[in-house]
Amino acid sequence: MKHYFETALPPVWTAVCAAAFGLLLAIYPALAGVIFAKILGAAALFFALSRVVYWFRMRKFDDGAGRELLFAAVFLFLGLLCFLKPELLLSVFFFAIGVLLIVLGLIRIPLIVRQWSWGAWMRLTGILSTAVLLTLGLLLVAHPFGAAASAIRVFGVLLAIYGISDIFNVIIPGKYYGF
Repeated sequence: MKHYFETALPPVWTAVCAAAFGLLLAIYPALAGVIFAKILGAAALFFALSRVVYWFRMRKFDDGAGRELLFAAVFLFLGLLCFLKPELLLSVFFFAIGVLLIVLGLIRIPLIVRQWSWGAWMRLTGILSTAVLLTLGLLLVAHPFGAAASAIRVFGVLLAIYGISDIFNVIIPGKYYGF
């Protein structure tokens, strides 16, 4: 029984944390997106600071140290953008994903034409997968911040389901085997 608790309790705590974090993401998706953007901004500011420190150390020895200052400026701008306008960053990110999905959907159209003679099932799957790509891409391009909140909410629900199922996968065998 002691062995069971030594091996089962860490996964239970991980599952409880996953379920709780998933519920928070599902309930507060916009806040989670803003927090993610600010964490990304903090990382970008830290990287910018490290590039400036590297530039100060290497400017005497390296002719190419100027690019470090350029990197620092780019990451400083990105970090400040993350802190000052996190919604804009999330919108741009999901807008770019939407454009990518539209491009992928358009690229698939010639493939569907080539697969047309392969049978009804291949036509159906090709048309459906392309339609899903194009529809999701258009939705992301039309409403990027709303799509960001929806994506975070879906991720939160899936994470909560994963955590809850993990809890049951650890607890039920223990009860079944009499631990």
